[in-house]
Amino acid sequence: RFLESQKIPVELVQNFTDVDDKIIDRAQKDKTPSLEIVEKYTKNYFDDFDRLNVKRATMYPKAREHIQDMLDLIKNLKDNGYAYVKKEGEETGVYFSIPSLRGRVKKTGKRLTKYGKLSKKSINELVSAAKRESKNVLKINKIKMRALLDSGVGMNVITSEQPDVKILHAEIDKLEDRVIAEEKQKDEILDFALWKFSDFSITWDSPWGKGRPGWHIECSAMSLKYLGENFEIHGGGRDLIFPHH
Repeated sequence: RFLESQKIPVELVQNFTDVDDKIIDRAQKDKTPSLEIVEKYTKNYFDDFDRLNVKRATMYPKAREHIQDMLDLIKNLKDNGYAYVKKEGEETGVYFSIPSLRGRVKKTGKRLTKYGKLSKKSINELVSAAKRESKNVLKINKIKMRALLDSGVGMNVITSEQPDVKILHAEIDKLEDRVIAEEKQKDEILDFALWKFSDFSITWDSPWGKGRPGWHIECSAMSLKYLGENFEIHGGGRDLIFPHH
């Protein structure tokens, strides 16, 4: 509204991430189709913003409607050496390679902007943060499971109300294996998934294998399609500053 009051034309694109691991997890937990969850919270979003008299955006693209755009973008990144495929059994996927940015040269002869510069974070800081996050996820979940061993109270991941001690120990072991496997899946700890191989829940075919898009590529593909390579303002939640934005 302020920009328009200054006679500056505005095209506002606000996308909905309707394909996401958290949505799939919630759908499993609630035993509800993921689309129902998406539609519920999309409606709540519009209801809340309308009550606040927030002006509607120019358009609201959804991730599920732009899978081909994402596949085209991933192919372009891979063909130009910015992405690689990792496959072990049915797992892993296509990853963006952070090291591929180092030393890449534009037509001007200048190096590409250092990764993390806009958020004022160095590569070393980002690596340390990623390692801490990985350890924290493992630590928190192990604490939760060990609390179950002490209390005997059931949890969503366990089907029995009084879980067997052996089952919980097995869950802790599986959790450790999963965190270790996730770190081994990619070449560098900062690399992120563009396409996740999976035959579970919501999936699409791709040139590299069946699966679904990673979070970052969804917004990248939609912003490129509707706003092009350059646009003036990129907004979002504070928690998205890096690495998402």
